[in-house]
Amino acid sequence: MNKKNINSIIPKGTFAVLAMTILMAQGCTGRKVRYSPPSFASEKTVHFTKVSDELQYLPSDIFVYGDNIIVTGCGKNSLNTLFIYDKTSGKEIRSGLKYGRGPKETIMGQLCVSMVDGRMTYYDLMLDKMLSFRIEDFLKSGAEAITEQNFIVPKWTRFLTETADGKIINLTSKGYLAKDTTTIHRISLSREDGFCSDYDSCPIEDKPLAFTIYNQPKISISPDGTKMAIGTFAGAILETFDISKEIRNIATKYFIEPVISVHSGTYSYVDQSVLGFYDLFTTDDRIFAAYDGKYKWGDIANLPDSKRPLKFTRIAVFDWKGNGLAIYDTGYRVERIFYAETENTLYAMITDKERKYFIGKIKI
Repeated sequence: MNKKNINSIIPKGTFAVLAMTILMAQGCTGRKVRYSPPSFASEKTVHFTKVSDELQYLPSDIFVYGDNIIVTGCGKNSLNTLFIYDKTSGKEIRSGLKYGRGPKETIMGQLCVSMVDGRMTYYDLMLDKMLSFRIEDFLKSGAEAITEQNFIVPKWTRFLTETADGKIINLTSKGYLAKDTTTIHRISLSREDGFCSDYDSCPIEDKPLAFTIYNQPKISISPDGTKMAIGTFAGAILETFDISKEIRNIATKYFIEPVISVHSGTYSYVDQSVLGFYDLFTTDDRIFAAYDGKYKWGDIANLPDSKRPLKFTRIAVFDWKGNGLAIYDTGYRVERIFYAETENTLYAMITDKERKYFIGKIKI
């Protein structure tokens, strides 16, 4: 199962766009629309069970495979970027894949990871290389299980993954002043037989805003590799696609307008800003989202920490047409999610009001 979040651990608030982007581009084209918040047939309060002790690193993604929970991230007290836990006890049983520029090391690979049939791949968009290994082999042999190969990443790439049926999906966010982007597509699909499909329509018409929003794409591919969902962190726009053969839009839902201040390659929130999706995870028939959609920035920004509510405390569930099915309030900030369908259990990286990270799970 593949997930997306290449900028998953970049600090919140003002976002310094990577130097390589330099503000450039041809942006997306779109149309004026009306925004309407999602409605849900079912609303419930649920409670996470903590699986782990406090995590001593900043997590960027979570996966469940067999009896294990796999978390990628950046260590506070080590250079490891991969952490594997026993799903029942929550105890760490293996860690590794070092941060660095040496052989079998990574700088950004932990931010762009795919998992297909037990094989995990890091796509390091800075070092132009792939690191791949089977989870079972890594548990036995550590770094010896890792294979490394060069991989030239297309320019402006913000997300890259392999699907279960072997397709490569690439999403870009093209700078809005550059002159070299006419042949760069917003979303591209390629197969080993040479077939390619491209998609360039974008829900956001304003080019600087589109560039900034889709520098932090929230993306998930269905386990069977036939569908893709893309959400926005500011405001809430949800796009769904059929990617079984080529890229075809299923639906675009304009729930909450993205309202932020974009200036000189950075952004900041304004009083009317409302946050949307923080992570997505998809099954073949549903979309799960770490979702906010509750607070205007102006209502909470100046509150003391003790009174400021946690953001992204809800898990929203949609069908592939973008219709709301259910929403769950958890009481924790939900950072990353993975739904284990055979267990009817959602595993998540969660944060409490003391800003401590844990692995949690709930039945939904």
